[in-house]
Amino acid sequence: MGLTPRELEVTHASLFAAPIRMILARTPGAMEPLKLEHVWYAQNLAPAHHQEFGQLTGVLPRQLYGMTETIAIVSYDRSQPPRPDRIGRPLPGRDVKLLDPVTRDEVTGEAPGMIAVAGTRGKDLFLEYLDDTVTTSRSFLTDDSGIEWLLTGDLAKSDEIGDLSFVGRVDDVVKVSGENVSLTEVEAVIAQAPGVLEAAVIAAPDPIRDFVPHAYVVARSGAKELDIDSLSTWAEQNLAPSARPREWHIIDELPRTSVGKIRRFKIGASES
Repeated sequence: MGLTPRELEVTHASLFAAPIRMILARTPGAMEPLKLEHVWYAQNLAPAHHQEFGQLTGVLPRQLYGMTETIAIVSYDRSQPPRPDRIGRPLPGRDVKLLDPVTRDEVTGEAPGMIAVAGTRGKDLFLEYLDDTVTTSRSFLTDDSGIEWLLTGDLAKSDEIGDLSFVGRVDDVVKVSGENVSLTEVEAVIAQAPGVLEAAVIAAPDPIRDFVPHAYVVARSGAKELDIDSLSTWAEQNLAPSARPREWHIIDELPRTSVGKIRRFKIGASES
């Protein structure tokens, strides 16, 4: 067995929200808190998980935003104390705007838009996707001033002081009876339900509502058998009507990428 974070005297950690939820679900309740100095994470955490992980690590985690294609991070939450739903403002030297995913027009107010990051390819933005000129071309937009923007495919919204909140991937936000529903946000809420280890939500076609959420849930180890009626009640108490799953599936595990991101398309394929 390897050394524990305490034995290694770990001071910093950086991880995604999904592994944080898995750690919380599998950590004994009586465990002595760690004494980390900084914890960074990507993708939204529910408020309860944010607080719980802060108690476990000894410091509230702080959300940041960046991706492989942006080379380094783009923004981070500067709130005191850190908030579970903010990726904050861009760092000095980073220029960000929010665009309508379809028209590419800049959005205003608190409407969600796709994050676009200005920069120079091969310097502070990635150069290209290997042997994929089509995807590379689709990933960039040059404006009338000659500035090149990376189209990240991630959605965010801005508050009145310019702080950004992560919403999800463009294809993770679906229309349910005309209302925008973030599958990422629905997953974060369901993951807080009693007995749930983690959850994934996909959009299923519906002849009346266009799309509806379907939830795939993994039970915590040692928890009582999950009851779909109880999960439905939890959803009614914690989610808007349009965001409540119309179907529930209890499965053994979720398919993931090498960095822990859920592969929703694999879930849909396995159940079709």
